[in-house]
Amino acid sequence: MDKKSIIIEYAKGWNNLDIKYIYPHLEEDVKYASQETYIEPVGIKDVSNHLKELFRMNRRADHDIFAEIGETQPYPMYQVNPQPCILLSFYKEQTPKALVLLGIDNSKIVNISVCSVAPHPSTAIRLGYYPV
Repeated sequence: MDKKSIIIEYAKGWNNLDIKYIYPHLEEDVKYASQETYIEPVGIKDVSNHLKELFRMNRRADHDIFAEIGETQPYPMYQVNPQPCILLSFYKEQTPKALVLLGIDNSKIVNISVCSVAPHPSTAIRLGYYPV
């Protein structure tokens, strides 16, 4: 699978709150990091359990969460091309609260970075695509 297809599967996992879309794409030694927490699980078992817990908590919350496909918007003079990303928000119309970057190697997710500060989610281009 190419990077964009894996990103779409990750977004489906969030939009359905179901690990089955994400688990097959996780590398055995996958790393998870978030700017919102000190918890940094490593390995397919710990990362998938962490995501399952996040999904469980969101099922119990009184709001819906939406994962939208976006694109990073590099700063002028930055030598990296725009990359696909996932934007997480509580309502489709609301400004996203997190930007998720996936490191992918050999068609597997090797790291998951959940960003709320840098890069800030508001700097990404929203594409209006919410995979289901």
